[in-house]
Amino acid sequence: MDKIKQTGIKSSLIAATVAVGTAGAIVGLTTTTVFADESDVTPQVIEDQETQTGSAVSVEEAQKNADSAKAEADGASAAVEAAKDDVKNAQDMLDAAEEEKNKAQDDAQAAFDEAKENAENADSQADKMLEEAKAEAQAAVEKAGEADEEYEKAKEQAENAEKEAAKALEECPITESEISEKEDEVAKASEELEEAEAKVEGEKDQLAPAQAEKNEKDKELTAANDNLKKAQADADDAQAQVDKAGEESEKAEKDLETAISMQEGNIDLSDTEEYQNVISTEEAVGKAEENAEKISGEVEKAKEDLSDAQADTKEAREELESAEADEQEKEQAVIQAEEEKAAADKEEKEAEDKYAEAVSDQESAKADKETAEKNKADAEEELEKAMAEKDKADSEAADAEKEAAGAREEAEKTADDAIEAAKTVSDEKEAAVKDAQDALDKADEAYSQGVLGLIDWMLAKDDLSESEIADLERARTLLINATEEDFSRFGKTPNFPEERNNKVIVIGDQYDATSLNNIQKSLQIMKRINELRASDDNYVGDMQRNDAYTNFYLMVTAEAGAMRGAGLLNHSVLNTSCENLAFGYSDPNAGWYTKEKKIFDRIKGELGITQITSSNDIAMIRQEAAKQGVVIGHYTNLLYAVDEIMGVGYTQYNGTSCYNASTARASINDDRLWNKLHAYTIDEFEAIVSEYMDSLNKERLEEELEKARSESDEAANALQDLIDSRDETVNEAVRKQEEDLASKKAAAKSAADNVEKARSELEQAERNLEEKGQLYSQAQEEVSKAGQDLEGKKAAAGKAAGSLKDAEDARDLAAQKTEAQKSAVKTAEAKEKEAEDNLTAKQNDLTKAEEDLAQAKTEYEEAVRKLAALTAVDNLDELTKAKEEAQANLKKAEDNKREKDDALEKAKQQAADAESEAEKAKENVEAVESRIR
Repeated sequence: MDKIKQTGIKSSLIAATVAVGTAGAIVGLTTTTVFADESDVTPQVIEDQETQTGSAVSVEEAQKNADSAKAEADGASAAVEAAKDDVKNAQDMLDAAEEEKNKAQDDAQAAFDEAKENAENADSQADKMLEEAKAEAQAAVEKAGEADEEYEKAKEQAENAEKEAAKALEECPITESEISEKEDEVAKASEELEEAEAKVEGEKDQLAPAQAEKNEKDKELTAANDNLKKAQADADDAQAQVDKAGEESEKAEKDLETAISMQEGNIDLSDTEEYQNVISTEEAVGKAEENAEKISGEVEKAKEDLSDAQADTKEAREELESAEADEQEKEQAVIQAEEEKAAADKEEKEAEDKYAEAVSDQESAKADKETAEKNKADAEEELEKAMAEKDKADSEAADAEKEAAGAREEAEKTADDAIEAAKTVSDEKEAAVKDAQDALDKADEAYSQGVLGLIDWMLAKDDLSESEIADLERARTLLINATEEDFSRFGKTPNFPEERNNKVIVIGDQYDATSLNNIQKSLQIMKRINELRASDDNYVGDMQRNDAYTNFYLMVTAEAGAMRGAGLLNHSVLNTSCENLAFGYSDPNAGWYTKEKKIFDRIKGELGITQITSSNDIAMIRQEAAKQGVVIGHYTNLLYAVDEIMGVGYTQYNGTSCYNASTARASINDDRLWNKLHAYTIDEFEAIVSEYMDSLNKERLEEELEKARSESDEAANALQDLIDSRDETVNEAVRKQEEDLASKKAAAKSAADNVEKARSELEQAERNLEEKGQLYSQAQEEVSKAGQDLEGKKAAAGKAAGSLKDAEDARDLAAQKTEAQKSAVKTAEAKEKEAEDNLTAKQNDLTKAEEDLAQAKTEYEEAVRKLAALTAVDNLDELTKAKEEAQANLKKAEDNKREKDDALEKAKQQAADAESEAEKAKENVEAVESRIR
């Protein structure tokens, strides 16, 4: 039903269009399901048939005899000698063709027999050999067919010769006795032919049942082999089940032992392998993420490096060409200067050798002096270190003495603080037990409160906005008013249960639109409405409808509207712009949308409207519908506005659904406000309902209560343990301080001994340094003297060597530049290649790092799951039961294994028997075939 408010026009009730009946009637909808026709196709099974050729040979031989006798009869007259010659020639050709045909058939049969014999001697490859035999036999048959063609040609020539002979016989008469004699011979040959054919047919009659029996035995053998394979597979599966059950039994026993140890306090959760796996895999995920991010940056850097290297390579090659040209020019100048320098080289070399020897001696003395200096510095450092360690040890000993003096007081305070903290935790855990028990006790009552309980639960939250509070309070006020409303104000008494006292809304009635189950039904209807708004092909372009919102106020309004509609079977529009009612629909959209859209589309076409572009188009279609006496208002109400806020209520009373909506327009702003009330998406509202339903889940609440009790017991036990062990803990703390004091005093004495030892070693190092310094001064004087001599030799040779030196320097500089540039080119090319390889490697590293990260996350999730599974165990009964079930499963698997092994042995015997029977049937067929040949 639809109802539209129009300014200045008195509201009136419009009769239901979904269904019309007497007051209180429930309209049922009949749905016809049409199934597609199905065609059963039975596949044809084409079985291989072996072509037997032996019988044909015997028949042909008999036929040959008959033909021969016939030819003699035809040639009885001397007057037809010429014709007989033709017959003889034709017969010779026929005989040759017959012989060729027989040979081809014999070859085919021989090939077939040989292939069958080979197949019988190789059981392991029987199937393959049989196929090869068939192929060879088929080839032989084809060859025989070719011989048949030659035979037919010869036969045709013989028939032509017969015709010529008959013609000659007519022209040259013979005696009656000669004809009779030849006719007798023909009759005898015909009888022989019939006998041969009868014999062959008799053998063929025996071949058919023998072949049928062979086929049946082959099928039985195939079935037996299939059964054997299945039995073997079943035995293998049974063994796998035994192995799996054994592993599960061992795991269940280990899990039980671990849980017992944890409850007895022998194992801390942090000591379990599962906990350590969570820690290690979490660290691995972090490292993998850091590595992937680092390598990603390295890939970008590698790309930049490659671009730079390519530019450097180009520049180096250009500079190499210039350097090579300059080197050639400088080389010519060197050749001339070398000749002038040769005379001075010898004296200079001798002076250099002497100088080098003096320098070597000086370096040796210098090294000895430096070693002595280092030894002295090391000794000084060791002394400073020893003195620092002594100061530290003295300080630590003094501190330890002070700490020992106040250790008992601090230990007692620490123990008392720990007891007080444990008491606080125990009190908190005990309070948590009470809270969990209260939540469990109130769950059933809250569930029966339906939407009222949901609203109160929401209002109890601390983080609500002003608009959310306004929406909830207005909805609650409307709901309370509706519970006080009586149908008597409408002059009606609906056919509702007597205990409802004729009220519109009754909190606690599970059939009421305000029940939680019916709210969930309403949510599904609203989801479907939004789907239809999004997919509608009339409201497109500027007329496209967005997803509608909802809130608590409009939902309660729709619930009240549904209950009114169920009782009145008519509209009672509550504070909204439009309203739809439906009775008896599992999905009211079938009536509201599907049926009326067809009417809407028809009228749109009749009016020539191709696309809805404005509300005027809709008004024209509504006017035409009114003229025709048809209803489309439910359909247009579902698409009431581009932006709208809606509510839906549903009750089992008369299967009533109610939809209402109002235009949102600009009233819904960024803060989701509609008339100062909050607005929710359908998914958001559904999430709120689901969260509330979950909070009333008794099984979860019972688990939370049990967990709170367990934690309370653990906290109480921990408190008592601290109280019991207080004195022992304090005494232990004092003993530790005293032992630490003794240790610190011993360390201080050891540090003082080390200082004396370091001071003695420093004095020895100083004496050694003084000796090495004197030797080094003497070596320096020798170097100075040799250097002066060398300089004199160089001055004498310098003038001659000047030109060469300059030339060589220029040449060497050019050569160095060339070589350096070659090296630069190689280096640049190598760097370019290195940059390319580095980029490829980094890209591969990035791929590997991303794979490692994915693997690390998978392992971390698995570790968390296992830890959660370990900590989810509430008592030992569950694990004990799991252990017993695992052991029972193991025994069951072992029993099943023995059963499958017995079945396997039986299947093996059946397969062997079937193989023997099949072999006998095959031998019988071959015997019959040999008689036919």
